[in-house]
Amino acid sequence: MKRFLSVLGVLVALVVATNPADAQLKFGVHGATIASVDEVLVAGQNVNVPSGTYGVGARAMIDPPLLPVALVGSYTKYFPDDGELWTGTLAAQLRLPLPVLKPYVTAGYQLRPEDLGGNSQNGFMVGAGLQLDFTVSLFLEGGFELGKEIDPADLAGLASAIDTHRIVVQGGLLFGG
Repeated sequence: MKRFLSVLGVLVALVVATNPADAQLKFGVHGATIASVDEVLVAGQNVNVPSGTYGVGARAMIDPPLLPVALVGSYTKYFPDDGELWTGTLAAQLRLPLPVLKPYVTAGYQLRPEDLGGNSQNGFMVGAGLQLDFTVSLFLEGGFELGKEIDPADLAGLASAIDTHRIVVQGGLLFGG
């Protein structure tokens, strides 16, 4: 009888402590701006992406409740004066496991199939942000891209690989668990 009560107690504890799967998925919208952009030389041509180009986008997040890591996918469409610009990003967030206020760092891969100069500019990105979890989650995030010429063996060359011509600031809402 003791064994039965022990097993029953463990089962009850597991059922009570289990979160539903939908608590791990969040979907949302965000606004973005390119905060600091200078004239950039791409494929031998000067490409000017003006500072202050605004965009809107969508975001999906897999956010396991007990882990300090989340997986984020986002799409942003920008509205520059000349041409089209959109980005797609798949990134991981490493966060402090706090209940409401969650500062985080993020790193991932960004697709930018057509730049304003008509060139593909895919590459890695890094950033940092802050997420506030209430009924709705609010976030503010800043990030920049890393250049394509990164040699993992040359850590001193990492600073020169950072592309400070395209610093992106995003903020928005996430809905879900």
